[in-house]
Amino acid sequence: MSASPHERTSALTHERGIVEKRDGDSAPKRVNRGYMLREDVVRDLRVLAVLEGRKLYEVMEEALMAYLAQRWGDAAPRDLASAQQRIVAETQERASVHSQERRITETQHDANAPKRVNRGFVLREDVVRDLRVLAVLEERKLYEVMEEALIAYLAQRRSTYG
Repeated sequence: MSASPHERTSALTHERGIVEKRDGDSAPKRVNRGYMLREDVVRDLRVLAVLEGRKLYEVMEEALMAYLAQRWGDAAPRDLASAQQRIVAETQERASVHSQERRITETQHDANAPKRVNRGFVLREDVVRDLRVLAVLEERKLYEVMEEALIAYLAQRRSTYG
């Protein structure tokens, strides 16, 4: 008796969204996920990547890692107790400003608001995790933290080049 087609083959399984390292490759894991980022920010990053002959994800990772280094300093995100105390102190200073901005944003629909695009970017898993921790500690959305980092990076690069 021959086996049915369902018994002879099995479905290939894979972890969704994670690009695995090759054997012997020291490159970090990268996560392929869609992030709702401002279209103008993505465009500016893409232009910068082309001008420098680099890939978009490399420029984005550099920006996000610089932001994390600036925000976390020596307190590694894995040391949540000390990092949380530091972030809470910083966040309390900005809390009233953020809540006021959010209330204004929620009550007004701005037709001129920057368009957001949902693109799949392949970014380092550890960087995304650290950004997510920061977003949770600051009670913000991941894309808000990412945009803040990318915009700061672009502003710094613009001031460097003139």
